[in-house]
Amino acid sequence: MTTNITVSPVLVSIPRYDGFMSSEATTLTTLILNYVNLSVAAIGVATNVINALVFTRAGPGVNATSTSFLALSLSDLCFLLLVCVFIVLRMLNKLIQTPGIPLTYLSFTVVTYWHYAYNTSVLITTYTAVQKACCVAIPLTFKNIFTVKRTIWILILIVFGLLAFYLPLMSAMSITQTVVSGTNKTVYIFSYAPKSITSTFDMTLQNILPTLTLAAVMLCLMVLVVKLRQASTLRKSMTATEEDEEVGKGKSKDGSVFNAREIKVIQAVSAVSLMFVVCNLPPILVTYATFIEPEFNDYRYYGNLYSVVGSARITLQIICATANIFVYYYFNSGYRASLLASLCINKSRG
Repeated sequence: MTTNITVSPVLVSIPRYDGFMSSEATTLTTLILNYVNLSVAAIGVATNVINALVFTRAGPGVNATSTSFLALSLSDLCFLLLVCVFIVLRMLNKLIQTPGIPLTYLSFTVVTYWHYAYNTSVLITTYTAVQKACCVAIPLTFKNIFTVKRTIWILILIVFGLLAFYLPLMSAMSITQTVVSGTNKTVYIFSYAPKSITSTFDMTLQNILPTLTLAAVMLCLMVLVVKLRQASTLRKSMTATEEDEEVGKGKSKDGSVFNAREIKVIQAVSAVSLMFVVCNLPPILVTYATFIEPEFNDYRYYGNLYSVVGSARITLQIICATANIFVYYYFNSGYRASLLASLCINKSRG
């Protein structure tokens, strides 16, 4: 797994990372993915700004689901902004040489904060799926448990609880400067967290958390799909008069039948959960692939392939954080009305 090059009179061993992929192909593919990621992330910043404004305009305390969607839009917005900063810093580092702190060191710092923002979105999505699945599966029991007030407190707990876990890692990072003896040249050194912190961080937030949240969302998604099918069957069996009467009341006749508005909310949460599963399952599989094949990792025999797959993983995460606006617009009539009203107001002002 190494190529030996003889440089008389010393034998130098140069590691190879080109298993399945050459360095040239890796550089080109990564560059293309970087431009794709930057473009999609920029679109995602715009869509999540729109989401946040629309949910705020409609009233964040309308119901627990809308409150969670507002929080998700804000965390996705932070994640996408940090991704844009990271990609721009890496591109500029290759194009120009700036005096002072190397841009690549700054990009290393940004990565940790973007992971925090993305994992916040992961936990918010999981909570939203669990909340809706419980209310759908046993409505009479959970109807009054997941209130707006409790949802706000849970979201605050997610944000600051996760931040407390990240703080040791964030505080341990530093960029220091030192003078090289003999040359009087100032160099910058990036210091990362000790291995005791990074190993705990990797095991908990890179392996355990993604696996548990994905399993929870998949289970909730199955519950939601089953209940949607049952609701569809029940609604078809009802007479037109009974259906119109229930929809007019704006509430379910009992805990097992959902009106049109409730079904749309369930569909919206199901769609967000499905996107979450589709975009997060491949990255988790890649993580476990590194356990099966240790050479499939950074600075190993399949290092080039792992680098490209890593960029593709980021692409999926960016898409997941960007595409929610289409779900909200299609399934959420309140969101759609508020968005269209805002557009009409802006047109009339123009």
